[in-house]
Amino acid sequence: MDSPTQILPIEASIYWIGFVIFLYALPLTIIVILYGLMLKFLRGSRG
Repeated sequence: MDSPTQILPIEASIYWIGFVIFLYALPLTIIVILYGLMLKFLRGSRG
């Protein structure tokens, strides 16, 4: 008996790969944005 909420192995693997990529990309994008804002702020304050 297959329940309607059961996920196929291929779909589950794709979902987990996307989830892991999201977990890795989220802090990286935050660091890049903060780094860019910091450089912009330093350049603006220096003149």
